[in-house]
This record gives sequence, C-alpha cells and structure tokens, in this order.
Amino acid sequence: MKWRSYYDNEGDDGFNKYGFFTQGCVVGVLLDMDRGILNFYKDGNDLGTAFVSPELKEGEFYPFI
Repeated sequence: MKWRSYYDNEGDDGFNKYGFFTQGCVVGVLLDMDRGILNFYKDGNDLGTAFVSPELKEGEFYPFI
C-alpha cells in the first residue's frame, strides 16, 4: 500500500487536501480489521477513509512513525 499517497495528495488548487501536519498535531488511526478499512484523524477530525482492502482483514499490524 502507498501510505504516503494518502496524505501527500494535492487537491485541485495545488494544496494538500488534508491540511498540514505540523508540530503539536495529534494524529489518530482507526483500523477496522473486520471490514478492512483504515481511517486517519488529525486533531480529532476524521480525514476520511484512507484504504479499503481485504489485506487489512488478516495478518498483523505494526504501527510506525
């Protein structure tokens, strides 16, 4: 999976459509392994579904920064 493409995707105006991640931002991750869905959050705001994949339903998950 291309993790970088989720948050480094420019909108129509050329700006990052998910906003800027700066020092002090709180980043959250929701992994629903029953449905194979991964969502990210920034400062408590849902950035939407990042990935939907059957691969997320199996195996082990190792978070990293």
